[in-house]
Amino acid sequence: MRETLFAGFDEMYVFEGDLDLAIDPTIWKHQYTSDRIFLRDAVPAELLATFQASGAVRYASDGSGLNVLARQGEDLNSIAAVFGRA
Repeated sequence: MRETLFAGFDEMYVFEGDLDLAIDPTIWKHQYTSDRIFLRDAVPAELLATFQASGAVRYASDGSGLNVLARQGEDLNSIAAVFGRA
């Protein structure tokens, strides 16, 4: 299943509670996978705006590495621990 669900350069936004289905679908038109950007260098203003406007609590993208955004610092610490970077 993993091979068919996540295959290459993927993005995933995580929401808590009800997702507001009234979000304009054009908000998702840009992709920020790690073949294009690395969040360790900088968070593109457009990605930050999409993250905030959508109400997401976490974001991850992969490809040539792993990009992660989270509203809670504890989430980032947990992710770092899983990857041995704590």
